[in-house]
Amino acid sequence: MNVLKEYKGYQLVERYDKTYIRFWGGREEDIPCEFPISKTDAERVINEASVIDELLSIAKTQIEWTANSFYKIGITEYILHRMKLSQTRAEKSYEKIARYTDICKEFYQYIMDDEVFTPNPIKVEGFTAQHLATNYPLSALGAYNYLIYLREMPEKALADLKAGLPTRERHFRHR
Repeated sequence: MNVLKEYKGYQLVERYDKTYIRFWGGREEDIPCEFPISKTDAERVINEASVIDELLSIAKTQIEWTANSFYKIGITEYILHRMKLSQTRAEKSYEKIARYTDICKEFYQYIMDDEVFTPNPIKVEGFTAQHLATNYPLSALGAYNYLIYLREMPEKALADLKAGLPTRERHFRHR
């Protein structure tokens, strides 16, 4: 993530070759929130930072200003632009992750923290997303989905890990 401009606690940031307005918000806890803007609007902000006020006013009429709404934006943007999946796949992936608030929040935080895993991770059946992504051929999205699998079908998920989900080392050695 590249910070292009700062104004009154808001940032103009760039990631995935897209531009977003980012700020900290939330009633129960501070979370990073961001929404995409056009390249034209980004250029306007770079030339005159106060344009952020106008863009925020417009966004507040178009976006439900809730944590869940920002989770959906952040995770869907990541899946679309970082993972390069289709809109349909991005929406289905988000719906699956959103079923578990703790997993959804942690995955969102991973995305907002420039793809750095949290130091206090969720453990499901003894596994964290970081452990799964580091030791198995799973992307971060795959690792968080595997936490869901471990939660929903622990016996089967554990058996699959033991029986054949290749470790990252074995996967790359046999390519």
